[in-house]
This record gives sequence, C-alpha cells and structure tokens, in this order.
Amino acid sequence: MSNVEYRAGRVDCSSDSMNIAIRKSYLDSLGFSSYDLYLDDHHCRASTDYYYVTFNFPLHSCNTGRKSENGRIIYTNNVRGAQPVSGEITRNNTEFPLVVRCVMERDSSVGILYEAKENRNATISGTGRFNTTMAFYQSSSFYYPITDSPYRVNLNQQLYVQVQLTQAEPSLHLFMDSCVASPNHDYSSRTYDLIRNGCRRDNTVNIYRNGNRYFAQFSFSAFKFLRTHSQVFLRCDVVICPDNDYNSRCRQGCRNRRKRSTSSDHHTEVLTLGPITLKGPEEAEAKTEDNE
Repeated sequence: MSNVEYRAGRVDCSSDSMNIAIRKSYLDSLGFSSYDLYLDDHHCRASTDYYYVTFNFPLHSCNTGRKSENGRIIYTNNVRGAQPVSGEITRNNTEFPLVVRCVMERDSSVGILYEAKENRNATISGTGRFNTTMAFYQSSSFYYPITDSPYRVNLNQQLYVQVQLTQAEPSLHLFMDSCVASPNHDYSSRTYDLIRNGCRRDNTVNIYRNGNRYFAQFSFSAFKFLRTHSQVFLRCDVVICPDNDYNSRCRQGCRNRRKRSTSSDHHTEVLTLGPITLKGPEEAEAKTEDNE
C-alpha cells in the first residue's frame, strides 16, 4: 500500500450501506476541509471527528450508481468539493473528485481493499457481499416464519421454504440453483436432491418463485429417511443477478444439463437450514386430536 493509499482513507461495504472514512491529514495536504465535501447528491454531507471525515449512507441513496461487471455488482459515488480560491487567478485544480466504489461479490467470501493511485482523481474501493437468509414458513402464504429449532414435523408434512436478500432490493433477482437435504450438518455423507440446476428433482417439490424477485420460495414433503435418522438439514446454493442482465443465470431457469453461461454471473452463496426432526407418536396423536 502506498502513502497516498494510506492517507486517503477507506471504504467499508455492507449489503445495504456504504461507509467512507477520509483521513483529515489527507484533506489537509490538498487544502480541503470537511465543510467543502459532499457526494453526488449535494444534500449528502459528512460528519467529522478528530481523525476522519465520514460519509455513511444507504447504497441506494445519494445518487449512487450501480452496474454489473465481471460477475459482480458495483456501486459507485463521488466525494466532491470546491476548494476556496484566494486571489483572482489560479492554475491549480480546485475540484476534489474522489471516486468511491463498493464491489459486491455474490459468493460467501468477503475482503476489503483500498485503492487511491493519485492525489487527484483518486479511487477508494471496498468489497462486500449480499446477505441472504433462509427460513421455514407455516404455509404457502409465506407470512409467518417458523422460529422453533429444531423444527419438529410429521412424516409427509409439506414444508415451506423462503430464501431472500436480507435487504429487499427489487433491482436484484435471487435464483435457487440447487437445494439438497442431508442427515448431517456437514453434508459429508448421504444427500438427497430437492432442486438441481433450477429443476425440481423430487415429485413433492413445488417451486412458487425463483429467479424473478429478490426472494425465492418452494415447498417439499418431509421425506422418509426421517424414519431412520434423527434429523435432516437443508442446504441451498443461490445466485444473485442484476434484474437488467438478460443473459444471467436467473433468467435461464431450469437447465436439465449444466452448461456454460454467456453471462458473467457465476458466483453462488450457500445457505443452510435445520435441523428438521420427526415428531414423536405422542405429538402426532395430539395433533390429530386437535384437528378433530
């Protein structure tokens, strides 16, 4: 890391916000103060402390741009400012363009990097990931999530699952590429395909939404190896795509045979859910009596 990179500051990215911290010493070296700076939206201003000038704002505010590039989604904004000019004539650049980027990966790894190659027209970049969650629901309305752990079910009971971005984002689509069940949380031994390559592999599976919203929904029947194993875990691999990428995996739907995508979209995130356990005879009988 060069001195300029160190002096410029850093950007931290999360699934819903960007935090830009610019060193005051770096601003002082260029003749700027915190009061001179703003983002592409002039109403977005910074806070300040002894060491840093800080912008903290949601990714979809302050005129932040978004584009897809090399399989990643990149959010970009600019820290701008007008340096007060003394005298009538100056040959110095009095603008302060600092390009700030959040590079959002679509896999489970995350890292931070900083780039600022020049004193002027510098760039600070950070990487992050989209947060996704998976939960069981009580019915196909998907209104009420199941909070019990473990989730105790009857054999052949229909189970409802929703996977979604933690931060609702209509401009992104989520696609379930595969979902498997296993009696082991590390999926090291026996597994059972529910969904594979976006196609259902079990005749009890119903796919309600997949690839055209920021969430996906499906259901399946609690299956028979619950008779021989005390618990079952569920793992789904999902892909996140920009809604305007018409060649993305999200747009291709069920593919019985895996093929290379023409899109740059190839990263996946892995989510796990469980365990599911089979209800005992007493619980099953009580449920039957309640229904009567």
